[in-house]
Amino acid sequence: YKLLESLEIKGLVTRDDTQKKLRYWANSPSVLLDVVKKRRSEAEAIERRLQGTLPSLINEYIKYTKQPTVRFYNGKSGIKRVYDEQLQDNNAIIYIRNRADIDFFGFDFMSEIRKATAEAKIPRTSLSPITPDVPSNWREHERAINQKRIWLASDTYTAPVEWSVFGDKVALISYGSEAVSAIIESSQAAESMRQILTLLADKLPKDPDYREP
Repeated sequence: YKLLESLEIKGLVTRDDTQKKLRYWANSPSVLLDVVKKRRSEAEAIERRLQGTLPSLINEYIKYTKQPTVRFYNGKSGIKRVYDEQLQDNNAIIYIRNRADIDFFGFDFMSEIRKATAEAKIPRTSLSPITPDVPSNWREHERAINQKRIWLASDTYTAPVEWSVFGDKVALISYGSEAVSAIIESSQAAESMRQILTLLADKLPKDPDYREP
């Protein structure tokens, strides 16, 4: 009877208690598909909630264990998870990149990423090689998206890899045929990368509106 009650809760059988003798009828096997769909929806909802809380959980883990962690992701979806985590982390971002991101995702998608961080009021500092197609109003655009752009010479940084640091995390994004990414959660590694990028930025003119002729 306990088994039949369990099947009834799952919708796989129907109980008939209109008579003195309790009877159960098997429902159509198609109900099994509904059960699977419901479980899948519940699992996806749990996954979404976990993704939203995972950064704070990991921060607490690092705080009390002092053990750094490394997470690897594959493909475009994995790279997008790195962008999402930068938004959720809500810390200032400093990064070095080139046009490999635009070549990989397209201009519209990368514009949405910049817009999202601006709406979240996350300040960004970008070290980017100058390109011939930089618009004349780039200064206004950078201010609008809460970003300071430090221009590098066009041939300074050509590898299709973006390095960024935010909070206690370092992110690596390799575009192109590799399409892999990783997040290193370590206060020491983050401080090291932040110092490296800051030292590089300090080698350039201090004027944030600096641009190669």
